[in-house]
Amino acid sequence: MPTTFFLLFGLMDLGFAIFTYFMFDYFILSNYRNAKRCTEKTEGVIIRYSYALYNGISLPVVEYTVDGNQYKVVGPKFRSAISNTISTPLGSIVSDVKMDNFEDGEIPQVLRYKIYRNSFISLTKSPLMERFPIGGKIAVYYDPKKPKYSYVARPLKPGRYAWVTKCSIYSLVFMMVALAFFTVFILPNLVK
Repeated sequence: MPTTFFLLFGLMDLGFAIFTYFMFDYFILSNYRNAKRCTEKTEGVIIRYSYALYNGISLPVVEYTVDGNQYKVVGPKFRSAISNTISTPLGSIVSDVKMDNFEDGEIPQVLRYKIYRNSFISLTKSPLMERFPIGGKIAVYYDPKKPKYSYVARPLKPGRYAWVTKCSIYSLVFMMVALAFFTVFILPNLVK
């Protein structure tokens, strides 16, 4: 086999390792880093609900202003959402949503809710719309150095076993880099 095949395969593997690391860092770890760097507080206004679903629900889109510049943030975010849907043929077309774990004004890390809907046709709104209406005000915490880094109302805390996921991703990236090194530098010499 020509060495260009090994070089190409090794570089693709290395590229995938780098891509995996940065996607994990951007989508997962950045949410947890916000709790440390976002120390300033301002008031934001809920302008709409997101089109993208997070854990199966639409979240509020909050607009806030810092030093005359406007920013948008989606939240509050949840580690997960647990829903229980009860369908009957005689239920209302517009689904009724009941929140289970919003006690004492605190926003939980795991969202639990029940949906009562018509089994033939129904329209379901976000379970958060009653709690966070459009036009309502909510606290936004932001990074004073880079105000675009922010979170709504409370930080997202890592789950109980987040360290297992983190170690697994780092191990996977390390193995991919080792495979790339082996493919580019060692395997061509073994094949000859």
